Amino acid sequence: EDEDTTLISILFDNSLPWPWMVQNSDASGQILFYTPLVLATALGIDSAAITTVSLAAYEPATFDGDASQILTLWLGHIPTQYVDALQAMISAANSPLYSQSGIQAQVANAINPTFDVKAYTSTLLATQNSDTSSTSTTSADSGKKSKTIIIAVVVTFGIVDRKSTRL
Repeated sequence: EDEDTTLISILFDNSLPWPWMVQNSDASGQILFYTPLVLATALGIDSAAITTVSLAAYEPATFDGDASQILTLWLGHIPTQYVDALQAMISAANSPLYSQSGIQAQVANAINPTFDVKAYTSTLLATQNSDTSSTSTTSADSGKKSKTIIIAVVVTFGIVDRKSTRL
């Protein structure tokens, strides 16, 4: 990790649920390959400046044990100077993020516009635990259900390499 980059998290909506992503290597490979391109295109920067860390499972606060409620989280590093701009773009329906075409448009349109790109990083810092095989918990309110991010990396970078050679 470069010191001029920030770990961000992009939460996808329920059109890309975690159980389906785990079972569908083509879909997970496309998300791994296209998410950096979607972000770079929106920000107007070289996609080489964005690095994927992993895909992960995200358990929403409303989780009741039904695995289909578990969402997909993309974790990666982007140049720190673009973090706030990216958050603003994700939150604005008319931003360049959502005006892409083809598969990039499909990926962009599956992004949850209300999720804070720094949420995972904040959780990591709060727990002082950078081990991605652990479970990190952050409480929205002390009396409320906690939001839990479960990191279960099942997608390897090999899929990205195979995908990129076919494109």
